[in-house]
Amino acid sequence: MTLGIILSLTNNGLSQPIMDGTFDGIGVWGSPISVADGVDGWATSNAKNIYLVDDGTYLYLGAEVKASPWKAWAFIINTKSGGGGTDSWARSIDYEHCELPDYDLRGHFDSYAEFHEWSGSAWTATAIGGTEYGENITSDDQDGWVEVRVLKSTIGNPSSVDVQFYITGNENYHGSFDACPDDDNVTAWDVSGNRSPLNIYNTTLPQVAVTPSLPDDTEDVTISFSAECTPLEGATKVYLHSGVSTTESDPTSFNNTIGNWGQDDGIGQMTSTGADQWEIVIHGMRSHYGVDDEEDIFGLNFLFRNADGSVKEDNGGSNYFNATDPGPYFTITDPELNPSFQAVGSSVNITSESGIAPVTWTIQELNPIDDSVLSTPASQSGMTTFSYSVNVINTSLRKFKVIADYGGGVTKFKTQLIQGYNPVTIAARPGDMEPGIHYNSSTSA
Repeated sequence: MTLGIILSLTNNGLSQPIMDGTFDGIGVWGSPISVADGVDGWATSNAKNIYLVDDGTYLYLGAEVKASPWKAWAFIINTKSGGGGTDSWARSIDYEHCELPDYDLRGHFDSYAEFHEWSGSAWTATAIGGTEYGENITSDDQDGWVEVRVLKSTIGNPSSVDVQFYITGNENYHGSFDACPDDDNVTAWDVSGNRSPLNIYNTTLPQVAVTPSLPDDTEDVTISFSAECTPLEGATKVYLHSGVSTTESDPTSFNNTIGNWGQDDGIGQMTSTGADQWEIVIHGMRSHYGVDDEEDIFGLNFLFRNADGSVKEDNGGSNYFNATDPGPYFTITDPELNPSFQAVGSSVNITSESGIAPVTWTIQELNPIDDSVLSTPASQSGMTTFSYSVNVINTSLRKFKVIADYGGGVTKFKTQLIQGYNPVTIAARPGDMEPGIHYNSSTSA
């Protein structure tokens, strides 16, 4: 399945990449905007990852690759309606995107590059100066890097762009050897009679906006979805199927989910705001998803479907993830299980850790039936770690509540159950008993 990239462009505050053909690291480039499957395409070509930096003046594009000096590379860019439908160097590649590319930045892995613009009827070409691009492929099937920059004013100062990168060959009968985001790769050298399609916008990453971009658990959250160029284009009804993650280590999980797949019951139904434009407002994630007070919310996760669930837009199978603001929080790191089973006569530490030190820590023992407070055995001022030792004196179930007061009216708590059990008695085998199964009769042992 193909994945598309639609990027809103803002000055991201990163350093300016140097166009010298070497990867300057994620401290300069940030994380990749797209990661391909990592599998070699035709002729041992591999378009691995692509990167983008916008410094307000230039748009910088980079790709991690495996390639050979005789091959060619291309970044295709869409910013507006229209565009060209075929490869600008006449390779046997057809663009079948919902919105066709308007520009490309391309070259050979042997120190040559051009900028192309679609004029409305043909591609126009301009050579790119050596200070504006770089690559480091010097031998066959080499892992390396290619990068190029373009003045934003040259491509119309767009606020968002669509990007795809691909590797092709040096003959016009060559098609796309490998692409990022993943797309159709050729399986033969000569595809002039069966041209190679690139069509990432058929299943592109649609325009999805979450407002505010980093919501907390109580404020209203608006999710906007443009269904244009997605499987849901033209749908008369669109539903949001969504959930939140309460697992810090897995923020993309659906721990609490809202939506009845395949049911046209109004739960999660979005409001049309125009042709193929949809919106829904979530009035507080904690109340909407029924998240327990002692849990924290680490991610908002969702996908879109039509009324009967037969058509969906799920970000190429990975669903949509939006980070949330859990506020200050802590975790109980010991014991690992809840409830925790401990032998009578032993002791167990209840240890809590927080990223920032609360003003005070407190632990209470609660009645496990009605949660009334039985005692407050310990408290502590400050520190990011708080630990309390529990002596297990009998087999009764005991419940403890750890409270972290962060000040400013922000208090978080978590509970821990301790279940005592009598230690297993290990006794010597009676002298008249042999190892194995002893049958009393044909029906019992």
